Amino acid sequence: MNTCNICNNEINYTAGGAALMMAFVRGHTTNLINVSVCETCYKIFMDTPMKMLNDKCMLNINFGDED
Repeated sequence: MNTCNICNNEINYTAGGAALMMAFVRGHTTNLINVSVCETCYKIFMDTPMKMLNDKCMLNINFGDED
């Protein structure tokens, strides 16, 4: 299993943990970002900001919240 980048707990992705991979490109520089977070840290630190980013940028990310 992977560990959370925030609290170092083990992550169970089927129970609500998440992995995020982003490419940030500006000018001639490209940064690849990989972040894994447990369910608790996702709810505290990422849930609302990610949903705001998704809505404002029209990314159409499926968060798996709906059945």
